[in-house]
Amino acid sequence: MKLPTFFRRRRHLLLSLVLTAVAVPLALEAVESRAEPVDGTQTLVFLRHAEKPGEGLGQLNCQGLNRALDLATLLPERFGNADYVFAANPSRHVEEGSKDESYSYIRPLMTITPSAIRLGLPVNIDYGANDTDELADEPAERKIPQCDRLHRLVPRLPAGTDQHCGRQGPG
Repeated sequence: MKLPTFFRRRRHLLLSLVLTAVAVPLALEAVESRAEPVDGTQTLVFLRHAEKPGEGLGQLNCQGLNRALDLATLLPERFGNADYVFAANPSRHVEEGSKDESYSYIRPLMTITPSAIRLGLPVNIDYGANDTDELADEPAERKIPQCDRLHRLVPRLPAGTDQHCGRQGPG
């Protein structure tokens, strides 16, 4: 199908209008769908990082990246929009692969970043994967009234916290 001359000459403008028409409803949806506590209950969402390659390399494989992208839609639909997003500090190094080489541990950050982008939130990487006590003190630092300490800062979407859930999964 060939566009009329008017649109062919102004196709960049037409593309901008179409992109704006798609982006505005998505942005409004993100602003309007904040999760509200039900009967004073708030929700913490803990995620394990998405799938990694066989050699590890500190990162995600293609399936893991696709899952991280899907989470950007799934998490707000299921839990509403988060108030805070946390991921383990990527400066931690892991020794993985056949040669046990050391790599930056960026899987948690890569898993949650698409969700943070969609929600328009920064990712807090101030805490390492094992800094549970410091993370639990986070509400006091933000001057948030405490109610079971950690449970007051929710919903959150921390990635890479499988050890803190009392189980060690594969990968």
